[in-house]
Amino acid sequence: MKKQKIYEEFKDKFGNVYKFENYLEFSIFWFNMNRKTAQNHFPDNFQTLQNVAANSKEARQKT
Repeated sequence: MKKQKIYEEFKDKFGNVYKFENYLEFSIFWFNMNRKTAQNHFPDNFQTLQNVAANSKEARQKT
C-alpha cells in the first residue's frame, strides 16, 4: 500500500480541504502563496508543508 503524502490532502484552520494529486500541483499552489498567509492559514502544519515543498525528493527531481 502506498503511503499518503501530506500534500495529497490537508486542511487549513478554516476547515477547507486541499487535495493535490502530485508534487508539481502542490508546489505551484504553495510557492504562489505569501509566506505570512500560509503561516496564518496553516498554523498546525505550516512547517511540515514548507519542508515538503522545499526539501522533498520530488523537489529535487529533474522534469
